[in-house]
Amino acid sequence: MKLRAIFFWLFSVGLCLLTWQYIAYAEDEKTPPTGLTLDKCIEIAIKRSTEILNARRDEEIAESRIRQVRSQVFPQLDAEAGYMRLDEAGGIPDTPIVFGRTDNYSAGLNASQLLYSGGAVHAAMNAAGNYREMSRLDVATRQRLVVRDVTRAFYEILFAHTRIAVSRQSVLQLEEFEKEAHLKYTNGTISEFDWLSAKVSLANERPKVVRDRNSFAIAKADFAKMLHFEDDNFNLIGKMEFKPVRNVTEELLVLGMERRPELLASATRIELSENDMQITRAKLLPELRARATYEGKNPDQQNMSAADNWGWHWNAGFDLTWNVLDGGLRRAQLMEKTLTRDKAKADYSELGRQVRLEIKRASLLLRHAREIVESSGQTVDLAQKAYDIAEVRYTKGLSTYLEFTDSNLALSQAKMNQALAITRYLQALADLRFACGVERLPGEEQE
Repeated sequence: MKLRAIFFWLFSVGLCLLTWQYIAYAEDEKTPPTGLTLDKCIEIAIKRSTEILNARRDEEIAESRIRQVRSQVFPQLDAEAGYMRLDEAGGIPDTPIVFGRTDNYSAGLNASQLLYSGGAVHAAMNAAGNYREMSRLDVATRQRLVVRDVTRAFYEILFAHTRIAVSRQSVLQLEEFEKEAHLKYTNGTISEFDWLSAKVSLANERPKVVRDRNSFAIAKADFAKMLHFEDDNFNLIGKMEFKPVRNVTEELLVLGMERRPELLASATRIELSENDMQITRAKLLPELRARATYEGKNPDQQNMSAADNWGWHWNAGFDLTWNVLDGGLRRAQLMEKTLTRDKAKADYSELGRQVRLEIKRASLLLRHAREIVESSGQTVDLAQKAYDIAEVRYTKGLSTYLEFTDSNLALSQAKMNQALAITRYLQALADLRFACGVERLPGEEQE
């Protein structure tokens, strides 16, 4: 009894621990982590994407189709059994001779093997393999889409956070100078107009912080939806760093034509259409099967003297079937498959043009964004220098407050433009990676 009680206690404790872990795991799935890097965000989005999950299910369906087609190559074996009861046993009328019995049993095995099908099975195997390859490429395409979208949204949030920081810094500077202007007005060193101008500039700058904070909240809410989070209580860990990459359009065009999953899937679709043509063409040829049967009956129908015993017999042979005349059905089907193959080739050519155009466009946008980033850095340096000079001049009473506010506005705008340029550069880089179908461009450093 003590051992039973101890076992029951241990079982109860283990069950409680498992339940607690499951609840904690479920809560963790719904609650976002506090700190998220870009790689972690991509990992979560790929894991929870419904489209990727369904694409992976299609890949598993393709595997099952391959097994279904492969089964036609192996021998088929069927087992059967039967029972039949008669109202009375058979016999010769007006004689005491009776044969058979009221209870009749039968059992048997039927085996068959496909020997020749005009290449239909081989073509079906190739078609199933091509379908599996298309499913795999579909998974890759959807993953690349998730990577691109998450990367763009990630840097958009970082930019929104930077806008808040720049706006707050501008407000703090204007608050300090408004206090200083008020003090100078009280001491009679500046006019009331200068003090009121300082207050107006400060009042105009504060709504920008509210605007930027709202934009940041909206961006986080959209990002939480993208990652299937229940709320937006998370922080992103990352920096908007400008790292120039090699951008040679001709090399990227070759890379995209070789690596873009949609293009590879389109080429596979052409092969799949050709497999369908081969399967349809095989229907014009005969099909040959070998068969064998081993069966037994009780009573034995071939030996009347052994009516009360099982009789076992076997037979074997070949079956040749050839649909010689079908009213032109198979040739019409072959024509349909041929036209489908031609459409697939045309789609591949059109998709190739679209991919090349997309790579060229993304390459130009990346080059343009790089030029803006490089020029915006110089603008920030110049604006900072002008702000420092205006601050000294205003402190010494050599300039008006309007000159200072203009320099402050120019500095804030320059910093904002630089942050926006880096954001657009990183987003253009994500677009170019997607257009080429790669995770990293040639010569790009691993992050």
